[in-house]
Amino acid sequence: MSAEVEGVKTQKQYVCFVKSRPGVNFRPYTEKDNPDKLVVKPMREFLDHEISCWFKASESEEMRSAVLLKVSAEQFFADAGKSGINSVLASMLGWNYAEAARIVEDEGCVLLLTAHPRFESKPFSFVRVRDDDHYAVQFVEKLLSVRGGKIVFEEYDSEKHVAGYRHEV
Repeated sequence: MSAEVEGVKTQKQYVCFVKSRPGVNFRPYTEKDNPDKLVVKPMREFLDHEISCWFKASESEEMRSAVLLKVSAEQFFADAGKSGINSVLASMLGWNYAEAARIVEDEGCVLLLTAHPRFESKPFSFVRVRDDDHYAVQFVEKLLSVRGGKIVFEEYDSEKHVAGYRHEV
């Protein structure tokens, strides 16, 4: 999200609040050294941080149980070639397999979001998550909703966003 002021592009600044699970309040991003000071950044930086956290959390998991998985075209095609219709990805994706196949053929990789190993994984475009802020927001919302969480962005207002400010629903 950016605006142009006198020929110079500027990025809008936001404050981000995350609710990690049901029954808890929204917590703002704050500075590590000063937990009362809200972090103010472009939306994309918050999105990239959230996605990175989910990738790190999923690294140690097996393919079937990872919440977030980036599958390359080589991995996708090898899986299909090895086991055919009984492939791991086919069982993970179910009816979403065709959509994932189209994404991986067009882009060279696909992101898979798996809420639970017994449910179908949902494919997402890695390129759109990387390049399209609106799509990335929807993706992060889906990621957080896996555990009942939410994410909210408020455009930064220096008078409103002071120490101790909390997002209220």
